[in-house]
Amino acid sequence: MTWIRRIANLYELLFRRQNRETDLDAEVKAYFEIIVERNMEQGISREEARRAARVKFEGPEQVKQKVRDARMGATLEATLKDIRYAARILRRSPAFTAVIVFTLALGMGANTAIFSIVQAVLLRPLPYYEPNRLVVTFEFPVHDKETKIFVSYRHFLEWAKKSTSYEKMAAETWVRGPRFMLGRGAPQSILAVPVSADFFSVLGVPPQIGRTFSQADLSQGCTVVLRYSFWQSRLGRQADIAGKHLTLDDSSCAVIGVMPPSFAFYPLPSDMWTLITPGSDLDRNPDRNGVAVIGRLKPGVTRASAEAELRLLARATDQGRDFGLETEPVSFDLQHEFTWLAGPTLRLSLLILLGVVTLVLLIACVNVANLLLSRTLVRQREFAIRTAIGSSRARLIRQLLTECLLLSVSGALLGVGIAFGVVYWLKISNPVELPPGATLNVNIPVLCFAAGLALLTTLCLASYRLGKGRKPESTKL
Repeated sequence: MTWIRRIANLYELLFRRQNRETDLDAEVKAYFEIIVERNMEQGISREEARRAARVKFEGPEQVKQKVRDARMGATLEATLKDIRYAARILRRSPAFTAVIVFTLALGMGANTAIFSIVQAVLLRPLPYYEPNRLVVTFEFPVHDKETKIFVSYRHFLEWAKKSTSYEKMAAETWVRGPRFMLGRGAPQSILAVPVSADFFSVLGVPPQIGRTFSQADLSQGCTVVLRYSFWQSRLGRQADIAGKHLTLDDSSCAVIGVMPPSFAFYPLPSDMWTLITPGSDLDRNPDRNGVAVIGRLKPGVTRASAEAELRLLARATDQGRDFGLETEPVSFDLQHEFTWLAGPTLRLSLLILLGVVTLVLLIACVNVANLLLSRTLVRQREFAIRTAIGSSRARLIRQLLTECLLLSVSGALLGVGIAFGVVYWLKISNPVELPPGATLNVNIPVLCFAAGLALLTTLCLASYRLGKGRKPESTKL
């Protein structure tokens, strides 16, 4: 039943502390009297016996502290004492404390807000099945590595048929103009993106309603899958939409499914995806129409080896020429490409911005550390007295560390609140286009980042404060 005894001791430590201190005081006094009685048995007077007992006893407070340190939960008790004492010290100078907390909150809030963007854009995996195996391929003129062009639809068909590096390949093109949906009031302009039959299966995302494209749909005429927001806002969330028809320009298109609310792909304004069928313009003129090629690599296949295979296939198809140019295919990680499509300098801009706000936090830490250092020098007399009555150097360092931790945690909490506000403003104002799948929010990884900032800030403040605040050994600091 040891664990029951431990729980009981911890309960007494936390909730019956006053009773334990009273009992301890009585025990120390009784122990002191026992020593006095033993000294008197040697034939000396009571006054001499008490004097000898005091010399041997080391002082009641020192004995009490040794007993406290030997108890179970002594570290927790000491930590709680340090926190309470640090809170009292900080409450004595509310303006000073507010300035420090607000300064740290600005630095931590800026870092947390920017990290939430970095995490959403660069670190969080795309919301597809095993996104690390997804690549997108374009072509570049051999003598112009800056100009990215679509792959001809003919090359895509050859690659999809003959490539052995990919589980599946799909095509998508977004250069088509808008189409008009008729038969539902006034004509409505929509963005319908043509894709091949394996587009959704390559991404590995199931639909919310109905199904996605299959090879059987290639002989069924115009077939579409709707984006969730389009189905919700334009079609009134019809639960039985699968199987109904929409009129796009002069074509009647069968709706077979609706994607989930979280699904997004480039381009972001897409309203629906239409199936590329035999006899369509892309199929009739495969040399004059281009597509982006999305592929899922087989397990263990690298992007470089798959790209090399596509180059061989391209040379075998048209001697390495596409749209009348000598070209070569180049593959990119899908997440990297999404970031580039959202802004060619978006990745670099985010990393620079994160570096800038980190520098701002470091400057804030130095300023706060200097303020705390001035307070440490003012409190030298307090530390000297505490040293004189038995406090060890480690205990004083722990106290200063606790004060720094309390300030850093307070700054981090306020900083997280600032980050929530900044992220909310970014979501409603949308000043910068973010890649598909990048959803801004202050989630668990972002909160862990804020907690890490609080810990690092504590260590920086404490190290600076102790390093610059050293005094002669008489103060033990």
